[in-house]
This record gives sequence, C-alpha cells and structure tokens, in this order.
Amino acid sequence: MNGSLYDSFYESTVVEATVSVQRARRVCLVCEKL
Repeated sequence: MNGSLYDSFYESTVVEATVSVQRARRVCLVCEKL
C-alpha cells in the first residue's frame, strides 16, 4: 500500500473519531443539564 495514501487515510479516520467523540461528549453535557 502507498505510504502517503495510508497516512492520509489514517489521519482522516483519527479526525472523524475525534469529532464523533467530541460530539458525543457535547450531547452528554446537554443531557446532564436537562
């Protein structure tokens, strides 16, 4: 597999995971306030 292609795929996966975690965390904070 191409190294640069793998790196870009890995970075995009990490970014998506981080965004989803932050979104879930934000939802949890909203639920706690209710």
